Amino acid sequence: MAARTRLLLSVMSGAGLVAALAAAPAAAAPIGVAPEQPTHSAAAYKAAHDNDPHVPLSAAARSGLQRRTEAAQRTMARVRAEAARPGATAASTAKSLKGTQQAQQTYYWCGPAAVSGALKVRGVSLSQSSTAKLLRTTVDGTDWSGRNAAVPKAYQTGYPVADVLTYKLHGQGATYYPVGLSYDPTSKEKSTYQTRLVADINNGWDLIGDAWEVPGGPHLVGHPGNQEVFHYYTMRGYSGSGKYTRYQDSVHGAGSISWSSGVPAYSTMSSATITTINGGRGYVW
Repeated sequence: MAARTRLLLSVMSGAGLVAALAAAPAAAAPIGVAPEQPTHSAAAYKAAHDNDPHVPLSAAARSGLQRRTEAAQRTMARVRAEAARPGATAASTAKSLKGTQQAQQTYYWCGPAAVSGALKVRGVSLSQSSTAKLLRTTVDGTDWSGRNAAVPKAYQTGYPVADVLTYKLHGQGATYYPVGLSYDPTSKEKSTYQTRLVADINNGWDLIGDAWEVPGGPHLVGHPGNQEVFHYYTMRGYSGSGKYTRYQDSVHGAGSISWSSGVPAYSTMSSATITTINGGRGYVW
């Protein structure tokens, strides 16, 4: 059984942790885009406190992931070629899928809300409560890995979010893969994420991010910077040929979360920062 890591709000917050992870002020960012923040101490904290089993992917899954990545690289090449054409506008480097943000119905249902929203983009309606049952979500939240979803065995990989998405969308040809990230993601991990983001959005599929936010590291827009937060959210678009990620956040409108009023339903953030926020967990695409 997987160790429980899916609490939306960790008790490890406040002055003690802030002091342990203190870092320099963030540099300025473009208007409307959250700034990047220092991450080295945050990565060290994650490395020392990670209790997820990070289940290895099967050989078949690794092979499938490689094939999809190669296809994504071809899609990215086409997008960049289009953006380089004379007369190309900013619109040619950006794309978004339909917004399906929904407020999570309990403080620990960020996973069900994110998955439910991603399914809705594909025309599949599944309530948060039904999604939570498939994900085997508990009061500790939804595991990143180490717990099989309540789906047929053929769809079980030990990554419940990926497994539920594949199970519900296999009739549309979908196979979702989990991508684990380093505690301090490398430049290659960041560029690969951008390529996969652009490919999935161009093909009409949302991605799911699994954020691990700690004081001293970057947080999603409106999330309290002095708290450790585990949170699933949905990536629904990009701009700048993938340099920026557009996402939706189920904290917006969630009455069970005291700071929800400061969280927008839809936000844009540097894809490099998004990758760092997901460091130590990952994303599903």
